[in-house]
Amino acid sequence: MGLCPTQKRLHQVGRQYTLAEAMASTPHQLAATGHGEAELTRLAIGLGFHSVWDLSNRTLGVAITDARSSWVRVVEFGGKRYFIKTYDYSTWRDRWRGTIRNTGPTVESRVAREHAALRWFASAGIATPRSVGFIESRSLGWVVRCLIATEGFPGRDLATLLPTEPRAECEAIGMAVGAFVARIHRLGFRDGNLDLRNLLLADDRAKLVIAKIDSPKHRIVRAGHAGDRLARNDWSRLLPQLRAFGMAEAALAGAAQVT
Repeated sequence: MGLCPTQKRLHQVGRQYTLAEAMASTPHQLAATGHGEAELTRLAIGLGFHSVWDLSNRTLGVAITDARSSWVRVVEFGGKRYFIKTYDYSTWRDRWRGTIRNTGPTVESRVAREHAALRWFASAGIATPRSVGFIESRSLGWVVRCLIATEGFPGRDLATLLPTEPRAECEAIGMAVGAFVARIHRLGFRDGNLDLRNLLLADDRAKLVIAKIDSPKHRIVRAGHAGDRLARNDWSRLLPQLRAFGMAEAALAGAAQVT
């Protein structure tokens, strides 16, 4: 019996522990799609696994977040840190609840959209963690489980960092955040998930580089205009969080300097 197009594509990853072969030994014996399967497979093998789906194991690495249907783990391999985020929709109730947003047959999964956002940032020359790749399994079109792996970014999230910062530093960071938001808006990116926990400040304080993670709700619109409803929604979500640290005015001032 010949291979279907999906199987042929997966077998091109390589004979040793290809994604198609790895999935045969897991409970997720479903049609798989994704991007970067070869590198994900190499990461899994490097960590001592035979299956790429072992990267979604809750016992893997160090726990960063641990919710009922999603979790994030960090692992070290080859001198690098990798963050592996898994979404699990093990029941039909979970799948039905997210049908319109991220689990249904006609919509992109969260990991696919997060991967696309990181690729967009990279293509626009904006600092961002590199997406190693993502994979998802579906049943009758609905997402059952999916994961995305990204390389670690040399910095800290603002939700953790800002409570420890002096006021003068917060103002400078606020201006950098405002300039960052204004820049991505000018380029046509609408995030929909602008939270301090998803904004990273690079370790190199001389440049105050801001990066963004976790953008599954993003939209791409025509570049140039930045006063539409989606852009205003981004600011409405972010400014109250900045105001708690006295940074809202600094952020607006930083945004005003972006032309």
